[in-house]
Amino acid sequence: QLCSLIAQAGNVIIMGHRNPDFHAIRACVGAARLAMCAVGNRKIDVRVVMNRECEDFRLCAEHLGNHAIYDDLFVDAHNALDLVRSDSLLIIVDVNNVSIVEAPDVVKNVANIAIIDHHRQVAEFDFDPVLNYIDPSASSACELVAEILEQSLPEGSLLKEEANAMLTGIMLDTNKFQKDTGSRTFSAALYLQSEGANTELARRNFEDDIKDFLAEAAFSRDIEIYRERMAITRSAGTGNPMVDRIAASKAADKLLTVRQVDASFALVEAGSTIHISARSNGTINVQLILEKLKGGGHFDAAGAQVQDSTMAKATALLTAAIDEIVPR
Repeated sequence: QLCSLIAQAGNVIIMGHRNPDFHAIRACVGAARLAMCAVGNRKIDVRVVMNRECEDFRLCAEHLGNHAIYDDLFVDAHNALDLVRSDSLLIIVDVNNVSIVEAPDVVKNVANIAIIDHHRQVAEFDFDPVLNYIDPSASSACELVAEILEQSLPEGSLLKEEANAMLTGIMLDTNKFQKDTGSRTFSAALYLQSEGANTELARRNFEDDIKDFLAEAAFSRDIEIYRERMAITRSAGTGNPMVDRIAASKAADKLLTVRQVDASFALVEAGSTIHISARSNGTINVQLILEKLKGGGHFDAAGAQVQDSTMAKATALLTAAIDEIVPR
């Protein structure tokens, strides 16, 4: 169905969420490859709306190499509205909350919208998608896109850099195949390896530079064990929101390895906003907890942003949400 929609479109626009991480960027790359192949001999414009200034995009662009197809593939949100036509198809990946997509104005002006995501839908759309493929049982959007590619394209259709990029996305969202990993995940990884992905090259995407290492280490200075089975850690942040969000997610992952910690929450300041990353070993539903703070995600991995807040206020809201969701 998606390939049919692409074939009928006048042009294809692809986007993920704002402040894109490795996974969202790489899911967009996979969707772009599908679009470029699904149009057959027709020459139509395929673009990915992306914040090209963020560090994760810069690293991803380096790993994609110097292929000519990427010269004009990426466009920023400011110029994306100029791409909209009456027969445009917009493919949204790795997000189903329209308020946090990369270019909300594009969503408002495109008639044909397809959504591919692995997060639970918590709000109704104010439009009718032509394709709504939301599967929370999948490990990642990269897994879903890889499955679509395997079923839709001839063998050898992916560049090895694209296959490697998507394998990196799966590894990121599964914490290197340690969580939310099922037979579908390994099947998608096997397909990407058959298309040229290399696990060692993918692993190198996770190497930290010194500023990332220090940002993560800052969380170790303020750790609280709440109700004996949950860990809460806080950091004032570095002033770089992207670095701080990544450090928070890594800190939450690391705290979950502590014995008798069933859920972890890492809070970091970003101006007047407190970003929260949450992880669980599967016994506590952190998604429901952070939905109380207008966040979301999965049962064992979720995030939220508390606007116009201090660290103390955000911590109080978090513990109140925990008390409401987790029985004593």
